[in-house]
Amino acid sequence: MELSKFKERYPIFLKLMKEKGYNSGYISKYEGVARLILQEGGDNSIRTYEQFYAYLVEHHGYTKRTCSEYKSLTGRLKFFVEDGVFLGDTGKTSGFLRNNAYDFLSPDFKSLIDNYICIEQKRGEHKDSTIKPYASCTSSFFHCIQQTGVITLSGVNTQIVLQAFNGNQKRHGSYSVVKAISTVLKTCIHLYPDGECNRIIGMLPGYPRRTRIFDNLQPEESRQIAIALDDDKNKLTYRSKAIGKLAFYTGMRRSDIAGLRFENISLEKGEIRFEQQKTGLEVCIPLRPVTGNAIYDYIVKERHECASDNIFITAVTPFIKLSPAGVSNDCLSIFREAGMRQEQGRRKGLHLFRHAFASGLIARDISFNVVSELLGHASLTSLNPYLDADIEHLRACALSISPFSQTQSAYIGPFCCSMQEIMRKYVDCCIDQGIWCSDYHSALRSFDDYCVITYPDTSSVSQEMLNLWCKPVTGESRRAYLKRINALSDFVSCLFPAIVMPEPENVDKRRTSSLGKEYTSAGAVLFNQFVSHRTASGRWSASYDWALRSFDTHCATLYPQADILTQEMVDTWCAIRPLKTFIPAVNVRPLSMLSSNTPAKEGFLTLTGITSRNMVRVE
Repeated sequence: MELSKFKERYPIFLKLMKEKGYNSGYISKYEGVARLILQEGGDNSIRTYEQFYAYLVEHHGYTKRTCSEYKSLTGRLKFFVEDGVFLGDTGKTSGFLRNNAYDFLSPDFKSLIDNYICIEQKRGEHKDSTIKPYASCTSSFFHCIQQTGVITLSGVNTQIVLQAFNGNQKRHGSYSVVKAISTVLKTCIHLYPDGECNRIIGMLPGYPRRTRIFDNLQPEESRQIAIALDDDKNKLTYRSKAIGKLAFYTGMRRSDIAGLRFENISLEKGEIRFEQQKTGLEVCIPLRPVTGNAIYDYIVKERHECASDNIFITAVTPFIKLSPAGVSNDCLSIFREAGMRQEQGRRKGLHLFRHAFASGLIARDISFNVVSELLGHASLTSLNPYLDADIEHLRACALSISPFSQTQSAYIGPFCCSMQEIMRKYVDCCIDQGIWCSDYHSALRSFDDYCVITYPDTSSVSQEMLNLWCKPVTGESRRAYLKRINALSDFVSCLFPAIVMPEPENVDKRRTSSLGKEYTSAGAVLFNQFVSHRTASGRWSASYDWALRSFDTHCATLYPQADILTQEMVDTWCAIRPLKTFIPAVNVRPLSMLSSNTPAKEGFLTLTGITSRNMVRVE
């Protein structure tokens, strides 16, 4: 470690701190770190400030909090000694030992990120606050890909892309991240004529855009906030009250409050005029007495005299511009003093005040154009999240359900066996009592079909008949079997009390055989890629699985020699199939357990537990 340069620059650093009014306790922390650097930095194994910090953590046994503090102090010293920049003047962090994915990227990936930043800066359509997050998301994405050994765009394939999104790094699995990566790749498409960017865009998962319900302030919470801001006896500082009232009564963002200058306030015109940090648009807000008085009290009674032109400054030396993080800390103090939202996971940021301000205007039927102008939105569509939370106006859009409150009895087709009259009376009795359901309908319809085929002339239920019907059916799941037995048990106990319902047999839980099945047709490779893509996107379902396996079986059966998928395969699979009669190829007792809510139609026999694998089509 080069101690000569440190010894030369460190006294200048201390002198600057004393000149700028830093307190002695804060200066002594730097002196402690400097002593450690001079004592241990001469070791041959310590050549960088990063190695020095790692040595401290390993050999001194400091607590986590102390290590974090030493990291910050060491980073500021390094920045001043090596670059000559005193971070206290900039209000920025040193970034010491922060993992930046971009620094680890290969030249090919770095070139893509650099080109994107350069193009966007030349266009001038987006601010750096938008460009940098997009570049950061893409850098993290390519860093995950690079860990698999791929260092060029041409080496990226679908499996690697999906692996990056399916890994433990959950920050990749969202709509906004995919949008950021797609934006970067689309911006640079013209620089890669071979189509690498376009190819990678097609591999990205298609996450659905989800809109969360904003945890906005309720009317009672808004009243609590207003009371806390007006209370002169609580522990809130004048700065906290001024910041809170600005956000609560004007809807200003924290970055705009932190950057507010004296020149932005006009007492003569009674307005606050400033340029928004986020959009760059100029906003003019009326200076209401409730906010003007709060700012005046802070300036006169609490604000220290300093050269800064910013209204809100730090409470300790050196008195510099308050950062947006400092504004958020004041907001937390307001919620704490109001005694609300202290449980973990609840939102308590300054944006809640902005949301409450907008919702209040909308609730009073203020024109959307006026609300959007006061909030400084670039587009009226930005009001949508606030409109979604306007409960009173949303209630006006609700449809009455009174037309559906009176329902008629569902049509139940006639039964066919010799006991049809008994069955009909039982159905009417259940409907009158309000206990008729699909399980009863399925079981009774199945028993009716069973009697028609097996006992066509029997007019009453016998023990033998019931024992045979209660046997498990081949392919029937345990859940369906128990539902069938329990449903018919009520019918038997109600009309045939002398008949004893047999005990249900033990049926093993049915396994879904399709889960382990591999695709065998000409589209097997494409099918597997499609499944991986939909699974990574969170859009795979049982209906997709059924349709794809059905199409795979169709292609493998009718086109066994095909090498690729063709339009003919799709057309023949999509064609409407005529109703056929199916007969089981194995010895299976016919039961209509699949026709749960509809009566059996003439000429169509539904068979329980029979799938396409054990059926034969009869023309």
